[in-house]
Amino acid sequence: MAAFDRTRTTWTYTTDNGDTFSFNALTGYTAQASVLGGDAWESGHLKPAPKGFRPRKALLWLGSDHTKRRRVVCFEPDATAYTTLTTAVSVDVGGTATAYAVYQSEGERHKFEGGQAPTPA
Repeated sequence: MAAFDRTRTTWTYTTDNGDTFSFNALTGYTAQASVLGGDAWESGHLKPAPKGFRPRKALLWLGSDHTKRRRVVCFEPDATAYTTLTTAVSVDVGGTATAYAVYQSEGERHKFEGGQAPTPA
């Protein structure tokens, strides 16, 4: 099996509303742009996601052992891993790229109501 690239790459994340943020992602995931979406950040300024923002994710499990699960960020609303069940995604298992299958997706959300952290009293 191939090694999973753990270096980080600045990647783009597009929200359901069409806003684009910079996102620091593992290269092992950005190499799967055809399934997870997104593009390499090239130049200019992109804001990071707001505090409390939780990106959309695909929930995965190992085909032969459903007790082994992972979550991966899907960088675009129409990413194949987000919209299509059973899509194969390679994940890091001890430094080795291992194929897991999508069994569910989870939408983006804000940890704090209104997308902002509460003001301390």
